[in-house]
Amino acid sequence: MDERFRSLARTLVGHSTGIKKGDLVILTTTTAIPYDMNRAVIEAVQAAGGELLQPMLLDPRLVAMARHASSERSLKAEATGLMAQFLAADVHIILRGARNPYEQSGVPSEKATLVDRIVNGLTLSERLDHSRWVLTNWPTESFAQLLGRSLDETEDLYFRAVLADYRAMQRAVQPLAALMRRTKKVRITGPGTDLTFSIDGIPVRVILMIAMPEGLHKEYLQYLATACRHFQKAEFRERLLACASADELWDALRSGAE
Repeated sequence: MDERFRSLARTLVGHSTGIKKGDLVILTTTTAIPYDMNRAVIEAVQAAGGELLQPMLLDPRLVAMARHASSERSLKAEATGLMAQFLAADVHIILRGARNPYEQSGVPSEKATLVDRIVNGLTLSERLDHSRWVLTNWPTESFAQLLGRSLDETEDLYFRAVLADYRAMQRAVQPLAALMRRTKKVRITGPGTDLTFSIDGIPVRVILMIAMPEGLHKEYLQYLATACRHFQKAEFRERLLACASADELWDALRSGAE
């Protein structure tokens, strides 16, 4: 087994979700995730004393096919079943990956809206607010194509990011966090920039990170400008907040760019 798989599994179990003895754990994964990565997560959960419910193994193509015939009745039944598991579980680990990020593009918009309203509407709060959870998007071939890099380069970039020493980073950021908690206003200055805004008591719901290869300054500014235009729309923000998977998030971002 690739030792990076075991290292990532230990990070997800030990740092990201803090699994301890007796915790009930849900693993949601897809057919694009290597068997050994799923195995590494299961072994890490068991080593920490956690108890796994039956893993949810999703095939994005079959999910998209099923969504074509979804109704309010079937989605409510689906949400009820998911909710029973989410209420029982203490931890939810989600491994997302797609060989084709456009797999859901053929699902009619009215069906996608139904899924957001019923399944996500009924289960999202329980998953996000009342359990410990972590989601990571796996570096598949299609992911590498979107980056314009080889698969080996993409995997190296991914693992260098996810295997960073987050505990050390968490300790190092505490002085800054303490300063920000005492701060009411922030001022950012630079060539052509003088921006002042208040952060006192304002909750954060969305954090946007744009990762691009070095040297693409023009493209970065274009992406940033586009993102700013979309995030000004309340409908777009609410759709993002309702997403329960990387696939749904990708569809929402792509529809916002159309």
